[in-house]
Amino acid sequence: MNRRWLPAGLVFVLVACAEQVERSDLLPPPAVSNAGPDDESATLVPFITEGAADRGHLAVGLLQSGSAACSATLVGQRAVLTAGHCLHGGQTTFTIGGQRFAAAELIRHPSYAGGNRNDIAVVMLAESVGGVAPSAINAQPVEVGMAITLVGFGNTGERSGDFGTKRMGNNTIAEVGPTTFGFAGQSNVCNGDSGGPTFIVRDGEEQVAGVHSTKSGFCGHGGTDMRVDAYLRWLQEVTGGDLT
Repeated sequence: MNRRWLPAGLVFVLVACAEQVERSDLLPPPAVSNAGPDDESATLVPFITEGAADRGHLAVGLLQSGSAACSATLVGQRAVLTAGHCLHGGQTTFTIGGQRFAAAELIRHPSYAGGNRNDIAVVMLAESVGGVAPSAINAQPVEVGMAITLVGFGNTGERSGDFGTKRMGNNTIAEVGPTTFGFAGQSNVCNGDSGGPTFIVRDGEEQVAGVHSTKSGFCGHGGTDMRVDAYLRWLQEVTGGDLT
């Protein structure tokens, strides 16, 4: 079993600002939100994600890890699914249903290398979450054209500063890679949505199909998720069978 623990006090700095000059060698900036205002170098272009306030998806909560604030999903009694770049070490908590739970283990994919390269992680909580049903995990490949629902606590624009409200937006899968899928259009991810889920409906059940990894340029242009089905075996291993 390959696990990677992050030592206390280890902090990775991630800047969620758009590049002013397009370069093919640059990966999309991460859709992570630091626990404060957007970075001063971020663009002022006012694109928004055009999502609606979400009173459902009760398994989706806020993850605070060191200086980073992200979105995450309860997928077991103690297992929380998020993005690899959301784990900054130090004190990590998951807030869901008005309750805050401390993390016992931070497990980033062993081949994580920034950007969309294995940007997936699991947080094992110190205690089980009661009163909230975990979200089911999708185990089958996704396809272009599938209807998806994006959920997260991120900002509604580059400089909006309104992180912390759970929102949802409808979209479709525009492209599929071996470990990722992408989506375009105005209803999209923004800073702070990182680690949150993309849902699909399969056999009448809503399932987590992706984990928000990066945005493409400005908020509202496009985004890329890590495919949960591509990492299913690893997720089952590191959670000790705690997946729903």
